[in-house]
Amino acid sequence: MKIMYKMLIGFFIVVAISLISGITSINFINTINEDVTFVQEEEYPENTALTNYLRGANNLWVGTYIYANGDTAMGNQYIRNGKRIMKESRLILASGDDIEVDIDSLKKKEDSAIEASDKVLNGIKSGASSDEISLNLNFLQQRVASLDLALSGAVEESQEELLELLEDSKEQSNNVVNLNKWSLIISVGLSLLVAVLISLLITKPLKKLSDAADKLTSGEDVAVPEIKTHDEIEKLGNLMQMQSEIIKMMKMQQQQAPAKKTKSKK
Repeated sequence: MKIMYKMLIGFFIVVAISLISGITSINFINTINEDVTFVQEEEYPENTALTNYLRGANNLWVGTYIYANGDTAMGNQYIRNGKRIMKESRLILASGDDIEVDIDSLKKKEDSAIEASDKVLNGIKSGASSDEISLNLNFLQQRVASLDLALSGAVEESQEELLELLEDSKEQSNNVVNLNKWSLIISVGLSLLVAVLISLLITKPLKKLSDAADKLTSGEDVAVPEIKTHDEIEKLGNLMQMQSEIIKMMKMQQQQAPAKKTKSKK
Protein backbone atom coordinates (compact mmCIF):
# COMPACT_ATOMS: atom_id res chain seq x y z
CA MET A 1 0.00 0.00 0.00
CA LYS A 2 1.40 3.37 -0.97
CA ILE A 3 2.22 5.95 1.68
CA MET A 4 -0.32 8.32 0.16
CA TYR A 5 -3.06 5.72 0.57
CA LYS A 6 -2.16 5.20 4.23
CA MET A 7 -2.40 8.91 4.87
CA LEU A 8 -5.72 9.10 3.02
CA ILE A 9 -7.13 6.24 5.10
CA GLY A 10 -6.13 8.05 8.28
CA PHE A 11 -7.74 11.23 6.98
CA PHE A 12 -10.99 9.44 6.11
CA ILE A 13 -11.11 7.82 9.56
CA VAL A 14 -10.93 11.25 11.21
CA VAL A 15 -13.56 12.63 8.81
CA ALA A 16 -15.87 9.67 9.53
CA ILE A 17 -15.59 10.24 13.28
CA SER A 18 -16.37 13.93 12.83
CA LEU A 19 -19.37 13.11 10.63
CA ILE A 20 -20.77 10.64 13.17
CA SER A 21 -20.48 13.15 16.01
CA GLY A 22 -21.95 15.87 13.79
CA ILE A 23 -24.93 13.74 12.77
CA THR A 24 -25.58 12.83 16.40
CA SER A 25 -25.49 16.51 17.38
CA ILE A 26 -27.88 17.38 14.53
CA ASN A 27 -30.32 14.70 15.72
CA PHE A 28 -30.28 16.16 19.23
CA ILE A 29 -30.80 19.67 17.86
CA ASN A 30 -33.71 18.48 15.68
CA THR A 31 -35.32 16.93 18.75
CA ILE A 32 -34.99 20.22 20.62
CA ASN A 33 -36.46 22.12 17.65
CA GLU A 34 -39.40 19.71 17.56
CA ASP A 35 -40.08 20.33 21.25
CA VAL A 36 -39.86 24.09 20.77
CA THR A 37 -42.15 23.92 17.73
CA PHE A 38 -44.61 21.80 19.69
CA VAL A 39 -44.66 24.38 22.47
CA GLN A 40 -45.08 27.26 20.00
CA GLU A 41 -47.72 25.64 17.78
CA GLU A 42 -49.59 23.35 20.19
CA GLU A 43 -49.12 24.00 23.89
CA TYR A 44 -48.50 27.74 23.85
CA PRO A 45 -51.70 28.81 21.96
CA GLU A 46 -53.91 26.68 24.22
CA ASN A 47 -52.16 27.91 27.34
CA THR A 48 -52.63 31.48 26.11
CA ALA A 49 -56.29 30.74 25.34
CA LEU A 50 -56.85 29.62 28.93
CA THR A 51 -55.28 32.81 30.27
CA ASN A 52 -57.30 34.93 27.84
CA TYR A 53 -60.47 33.09 28.83
CA LEU A 54 -59.86 34.21 32.42
CA ARG A 55 -59.20 37.75 31.24
CA GLY A 56 -62.40 37.77 29.18
CA ALA A 57 -64.50 36.63 32.15
CA ASN A 58 -62.96 39.34 34.35
CA ASN A 59 -63.59 41.95 31.64
CA LEU A 60 -67.25 40.91 31.63
CA TRP A 61 -67.46 41.47 35.38
CA VAL A 62 -65.51 44.76 35.36
CA GLY A 63 -67.52 46.12 32.41
CA THR A 64 -70.84 45.29 34.07
CA TYR A 65 -69.70 46.91 37.32
CA ILE A 66 -68.56 50.07 35.47
CA TYR A 67 -71.86 50.17 33.57
CA ALA A 68 -73.80 49.88 36.82
CA ASN A 69 -71.85 52.83 38.22
CA GLY A 70 -72.86 55.16 35.39
CA ASP A 71 -70.10 54.89 32.73
CA THR A 72 -72.15 53.01 30.17
CA ALA A 73 -69.80 53.60 27.20
CA MET A 74 -66.71 52.16 28.86
CA GLY A 75 -68.79 49.46 30.51
CA ASN A 76 -70.20 48.33 27.16
CA GLN A 77 -66.69 48.27 25.68
CA TYR A 78 -65.39 46.02 28.46
CA ILE A 79 -68.44 43.75 28.20
CA ARG A 80 -68.11 43.36 24.40
CA ASN A 81 -64.39 42.65 24.67
CA GLY A 82 -65.01 40.13 27.45
CA LYS A 83 -67.62 38.24 25.42
CA ARG A 84 -65.42 38.25 22.30
CA ILE A 85 -62.31 37.06 24.15
CA MET A 86 -64.19 34.26 25.92
CA LYS A 87 -65.70 33.02 22.66
CA GLU A 88 -62.40 33.09 20.74
CA SER A 89 -60.54 31.38 23.59
CA ARG A 90 -63.20 28.67 23.91
CA LEU A 91 -63.00 27.91 20.17
CA ILE A 92 -59.20 27.58 20.38
CA LEU A 93 -59.51 25.20 23.33
CA ALA A 94 -62.20 23.19 21.53
CA SER A 95 -59.98 22.78 18.44
CA GLY A 96 -57.01 21.46 20.44
CA ASP A 97 -56.51 18.19 22.26
CA ASP A 98 -53.39 18.79 24.37
CA ILE A 99 -55.13 20.42 27.33
CA GLU A 100 -57.95 18.47 28.93
CA VAL A 101 -60.85 20.82 29.64
CA ASP A 102 -64.60 20.25 29.67
CA ILE A 103 -65.66 22.63 26.92
CA ASP A 104 -69.37 22.00 27.45
CA SER A 105 -69.08 22.80 31.15
CA LEU A 106 -67.11 25.97 30.39
CA LYS A 107 -69.72 27.01 27.82
CA LYS A 108 -72.51 26.62 30.38
CA LYS A 109 -70.62 28.66 32.97
CA GLU A 110 -69.82 31.29 30.34
CA ASP A 111 -73.48 31.52 29.26
CA SER A 112 -74.54 31.76 32.90
CA ALA A 113 -72.12 34.66 33.50
CA ILE A 114 -73.27 36.46 30.34
CA GLU A 115 -76.90 35.94 31.35
CA ALA A 116 -76.17 37.41 34.79
CA SER A 117 -74.45 40.41 33.15
CA ASP A 118 -77.40 40.97 30.82
CA LYS A 119 -79.75 40.79 33.80
CA VAL A 120 -77.82 43.62 35.50
CA LEU A 121 -77.91 45.77 32.34
CA ASN A 122 -81.61 45.11 31.74
CA GLY A 123 -82.38 45.93 35.36
CA ILE A 124 -80.60 49.26 35.06
CA LYS A 125 -82.43 50.07 31.83
CA SER A 126 -85.81 49.17 33.37
CA GLY A 127 -85.16 51.27 36.48
CA ALA A 128 -84.61 48.44 38.99
CA SER A 129 -83.76 49.34 42.55
CA SER A 130 -80.16 49.62 43.70
CA ASP A 131 -80.63 46.62 45.99
CA GLU A 132 -81.80 44.48 43.09
CA ILE A 133 -78.90 45.67 40.94
CA SER A 134 -76.43 44.92 43.76
CA LEU A 135 -77.95 41.47 44.17
CA ASN A 136 -77.58 40.79 40.44
CA LEU A 137 -73.98 42.07 40.52
CA ASN A 138 -73.20 39.68 43.37
CA PHE A 139 -74.74 36.83 41.41
CA LEU A 140 -72.63 37.81 38.36
CA GLN A 141 -69.52 37.88 40.54
CA GLN A 142 -70.29 34.35 41.72
CA ARG A 143 -70.78 33.14 38.11
CA VAL A 144 -67.46 34.68 37.04
CA ALA A 145 -65.72 33.21 40.10
CA SER A 146 -67.10 29.77 39.20
CA LEU A 147 -65.76 30.15 35.67
CA ASP A 148 -62.39 31.36 36.99
CA LEU A 149 -62.17 28.36 39.30
CA ALA A 150 -62.84 25.94 36.44
CA LEU A 151 -60.18 27.61 34.29
CA SER A 152 -57.53 28.02 37.01
CA GLY A 153 -56.97 24.28 37.38
CA ALA A 154 -56.45 23.87 33.63
CA VAL A 155 -54.09 26.87 33.56
CA GLU A 156 -51.93 25.41 36.34
CA GLU A 157 -51.83 22.01 34.62
CA SER A 158 -50.90 23.59 31.30
CA GLN A 159 -48.15 25.67 32.89
CA GLU A 160 -46.71 22.56 34.55
CA GLU A 161 -46.62 20.79 31.17
CA LEU A 162 -44.89 23.79 29.61
CA LEU A 163 -42.30 23.81 32.39
CA GLU A 164 -41.65 20.10 31.88
CA LEU A 165 -41.15 20.63 28.14
CA LEU A 166 -38.80 23.53 28.79
CA GLU A 167 -36.84 21.45 31.30
CA ASP A 168 -36.56 18.62 28.76
CA SER A 169 -35.36 21.06 26.11
CA LYS A 170 -32.81 22.50 28.55
CA GLU A 171 -31.56 19.01 29.42
CA GLN A 172 -31.25 18.09 25.76
CA SER A 173 -29.39 21.34 25.08
CA ASN A 174 -26.92 20.43 27.81
CA ASN A 175 -26.58 16.98 26.26
CA VAL A 176 -25.72 18.55 22.91
CA VAL A 177 -23.09 20.76 24.54
CA ASN A 178 -21.57 17.80 26.38
CA LEU A 179 -21.70 15.67 23.24
CA ASN A 180 -19.89 18.34 21.25
CA LYS A 181 -17.22 18.58 23.96
CA TRP A 182 -16.64 14.83 24.02
CA SER A 183 -16.79 14.65 20.23
CA LEU A 184 -14.08 17.29 20.03
CA ILE A 185 -11.94 15.50 22.61
CA ILE A 186 -12.40 12.10 20.95
CA SER A 187 -11.80 13.51 17.46
CA VAL A 188 -8.60 15.23 18.56
CA GLY A 189 -7.46 12.11 20.43
CA LEU A 190 -8.16 9.78 17.52
CA SER A 191 -6.57 12.22 15.09
CA LEU A 192 -3.41 12.22 17.20
CA LEU A 193 -3.52 8.42 17.44
CA VAL A 194 -3.92 8.05 13.67
CA ALA A 195 -1.13 10.57 13.10
CA VAL A 196 1.19 8.68 15.49
CA LEU A 197 0.40 5.31 13.88
CA ILE A 198 0.98 6.63 10.38
CA SER A 199 4.16 8.31 11.56
CA LEU A 200 5.41 5.04 13.05
CA LEU A 201 4.50 3.12 9.91
CA ILE A 202 6.55 5.55 7.86
CA THR A 203 9.39 6.68 10.14
CA LYS A 204 10.26 3.36 11.81
CA PRO A 205 11.27 1.53 8.60
CA LEU A 206 12.91 4.71 7.31
CA LYS A 207 14.99 4.89 10.50
CA LYS A 208 16.17 1.31 9.97
CA LEU A 209 17.12 2.04 6.37
CA SER A 210 18.82 5.29 7.39
CA ASP A 211 20.97 3.49 9.99
CA ALA A 212 21.87 0.81 7.45
CA ALA A 213 22.76 3.47 4.86
CA ASP A 214 25.06 5.24 7.34
CA LYS A 215 26.93 2.00 8.04
CA LEU A 216 27.23 1.20 4.35
CA THR A 217 28.60 4.69 3.71
CA SER A 218 31.24 4.23 6.41
CA GLY A 219 32.31 0.96 4.79
CA GLU A 220 30.91 -1.42 7.36
CA ASP A 221 29.43 -4.74 6.43
CA VAL A 222 25.78 -4.59 7.35
CA ALA A 223 22.71 -6.59 6.53
CA VAL A 224 20.03 -4.26 5.23
CA PRO A 225 16.85 -4.98 7.21
CA GLU A 226 13.98 -6.54 5.33
CA ILE A 227 11.09 -4.09 5.04
CA LYS A 228 7.53 -5.38 4.54
CA THR A 229 5.45 -2.23 4.29
CA HIS A 230 4.16 -2.90 0.75
CA ASP A 231 4.87 0.65 -0.34
CA GLU A 232 7.66 2.88 -1.63
CA ILE A 233 9.70 2.30 1.54
CA GLU A 234 9.77 -1.44 0.84
CA LYS A 235 11.00 -0.72 -2.69
CA LEU A 236 13.71 1.51 -1.26
CA GLY A 237 14.73 -1.26 1.14
CA ASN A 238 14.95 -3.77 -1.71
CA LEU A 239 17.17 -1.38 -3.69
CA MET A 240 19.45 -0.92 -0.69
CA GLN A 241 19.69 -4.70 -0.27
CA MET A 242 20.74 -5.01 -3.91
CA GLN A 243 23.29 -2.23 -3.48
CA SER A 244 24.59 -3.90 -0.32
CA GLU A 245 25.05 -7.17 -2.19
CA ILE A 246 26.83 -5.36 -5.03
CA ILE A 247 29.17 -3.65 -2.55
CA LYS A 248 29.94 -7.00 -0.91
CA MET A 249 30.74 -8.56 -4.29
CA MET A 250 33.00 -5.64 -5.19
CA LYS A 251 34.87 -6.01 -1.90
CA MET A 252 35.31 -9.73 -2.48
CA GLN A 253 36.67 -9.06 -5.96
CA GLN A 254 39.08 -6.47 -4.58
CA GLN A 255 40.29 -8.94 -1.95
CA GLN A 256 40.74 -11.70 -4.52
CA ALA A 257 42.67 -9.51 -7.00
CA PRO A 258 46.04 -9.38 -5.06
CA ALA A 259 45.99 -13.15 -4.61
CA LYS A 260 45.62 -13.68 -8.36
CA LYS A 261 48.53 -11.33 -9.07
CA THR A 262 50.79 -13.23 -6.65
CA LYS A 263 50.00 -16.56 -8.30
CA SER A 264 50.69 -15.15 -11.76
CA LYS A 265 54.17 -13.92 -10.71
CA LYS A 266 55.12 -17.37 -9.49
